[in-house]
Amino acid sequence: MDTKPIVNGPYLLAPTAEAITVAWEMERPAELQVIWYQAGREAGRVNAQYAREPACPAREEGYCLYTAVLTGLDSGTAYEYEIAAAGSRLAASSFRTLSEAPEKIRLVTLSDSHLFYTEKAFGAMVEKSKPDFILHGGDISFGTGYQHEQYVNNWFQKLPAVLSHTPAYYIPGNHDDGPFYEELFAKPLAETVNSPDGGHTYSFDYGCTHFV
Repeated sequence: MDTKPIVNGPYLLAPTAEAITVAWEMERPAELQVIWYQAGREAGRVNAQYAREPACPAREEGYCLYTAVLTGLDSGTAYEYEIAAAGSRLAASSFRTLSEAPEKIRLVTLSDSHLFYTEKAFGAMVEKSKPDFILHGGDISFGTGYQHEQYVNNWFQKLPAVLSHTPAYYIPGNHDDGPFYEELFAKPLAETVNSPDGGHTYSFDYGCTHFV
């Protein structure tokens, strides 16, 4: 099967003590799985689902956004994972689930990253501090949210390694008011978070803290 390489991602969303979402973009549909490992042994696998994104200049028929929700995980545990197609590994990385009852909460917040000229310093800080997750407060795009390439060029391609192993929660800013935030973040988040509006607003618990 001609899957073509992953063009964006993988990136991690919506971490909990028992689950996490893996997402990535590809040019066309394919039968893909996410396989995860604990201490070198396979711990589970799940078929990935995809949705066709709106058209953009780089891809008139729209990219395919794949998501896979990994469930039944152990809290506070390190895992490795891979995206596989017909026995071939397309990408691989790792993650750690959230703790069930953390003594401390360690997170990194940012917003208005826009052109993101400080991505190297930000990435180094994340790698050093090893947060439980990143909370992005919005405005990844500097346009109107209708420019797919701004999300790719100014976020995903600036931090590919970090986003492949450090999960994040996202909140839309006024510049993210468009279809690509919807496809890349809101809809995948809505699969697992408590949301009344498809992932634009939501809430979740972590330890003794309630995030809204």
